[in-house]
Amino acid sequence: MKKTIFSLLGIFAFLIFSHLNAFACNCPTVIGVEQELKWKLKQLAAVFSGKVIEINKIPQSRDVSVKIEVKEIWKGLLSKEANIATPEHTGACGVSFEVGKSYLVFASHSAEGNLITGLCLNDKELEKASEELEILGKGKKPKSNKSSSK
Repeated sequence: MKKTIFSLLGIFAFLIFSHLNAFACNCPTVIGVEQELKWKLKQLAAVFSGKVIEINKIPQSRDVSVKIEVKEIWKGLLSKEANIATPEHTGACGVSFEVGKSYLVFASHSAEGNLITGLCLNDKELEKASEELEILGKGKKPKSNKSSSK
């Protein structure tokens, strides 16, 4: 009888804690696209669009490095390629980038000065970012071929 009770308690605890982990990423609510973009342009390190050309797991980390061919820049000194880190899984607030797709990317700097992003920064596939692109207006073209991570 005791084994059954402990087994049920163990299953119950597992279900509760696994449910909590599924909602580990908790993003603040924003009051409108224009206000959000103004905040991002003021506070973040980089705002740009580009096509994902490569995704690699970062050794001894829970993150991935995403190499992006930069097409247009609204903030930040980015070259034609940018490397940006994000957690590998959406449960850890990672962005699910896909090779070959183009995105509007919002990035901040890590403690080491590298570009990072996450779900709460609301990166979007370019084809779904028409409202943001209209508000942002025309950006600048990247200047060199060197890869940028800062």
